[in-house]
Amino acid sequence: MKHFLITVGLAVGALGHVAAQQAAPPRTEVTQKGFSHRVAALGKAMKHDSREESEAIFSEINRMASAEVGATREKMRQAATEADKAKYRQLMLDQRTLFADALRLKQQDMKGNQKDILKKLDQFAATIQ
Repeated sequence: MKHFLITVGLAVGALGHVAAQQAAPPRTEVTQKGFSHRVAALGKAMKHDSREESEAIFSEINRMASAEVGATREKMRQAATEADKAKYRQLMLDQRTLFADALRLKQQDMKGNQKDILKKLDQFAATIQ
């Protein structure tokens, strides 16, 4: 009886996990124009010393960057040739590095590193396909 309950519990848990994965919302496509627009909004908020607005916009940019890295990862997985996989792998690494650099600069001193943060985010935007 104990083994039966464990087996049924594992099966129900696995089904719940699959259902949760299927219920995930579809990814929204990140465009270079949309990303650049948010970066420009961040620049304006930082220029006006609006810390709360800057943080909120940076959070949006973070979500967009994560979605874009995920889309690049998916392109890498679906690539037909090893050369295409290598191209997308390098693009994904470049994107991760650029955003990590922007995030590090933000954490160090958002106001003092404003110019460098915006530069890194603009460089990230240029990688969006």
